[in-house]
Amino acid sequence: MAEWYEFFLYGTASALVFGELFFQQTGSAIDGILAVFALYAVGFLARPIGGLVFGHYGDRIGRKKLLQLSLIIVGITTFLMGCIPTFSSIGYWAPILLVSLRLTTYIIW
Repeated sequence: MAEWYEFFLYGTASALVFGELFFQQTGSAIDGILAVFALYAVGFLARPIGGLVFGHYGDRIGRKKLLQLSLIIVGITTFLMGCIPTFSSIGYWAPILLVSLRLTTYIIW
């Protein structure tokens, strides 16, 4: 349930502000929104990879421990997404950091 809440939060923030803040180089607001929603799809593509990795280790170490670890890591990466400077501050590093944090979140989640 928490996973879908994070998807909802990211989707709302994507539609409202991420296109303007992280994808200014595209030239139009629609292109920025499309780029952000393409990044939204990364979450759905990374989930099976995380399921394979964490399913394997969950069977060996214990699912409860990995659930606790994944909740902590997802909380940290979601917090760090809010701390990323905008495109106007650090240029192309802003979308690169956003993509890497999204991948980390959903490979772990």
